[in-house]
Amino acid sequence: MAAEATYDVWQAVVDYLEPGIFGGVGGMVVMTVFILGLCAYGLIKSRKIYREV
Repeated sequence: MAAEATYDVWQAVVDYLEPGIFGGVGGMVVMTVFILGLCAYGLIKSRKIYREV
């Protein structure tokens, strides 16, 4: 269920950014920042789990 919700959000983001992604560099910057943010979030989450154990 969480995966479906994430997919819906992702689709909304893609639909919102699509004109900008193919129209210029701005979309690429947004996507790069978004991906880096996800990676950072994942690292923080895994560190918290590691500390609890």
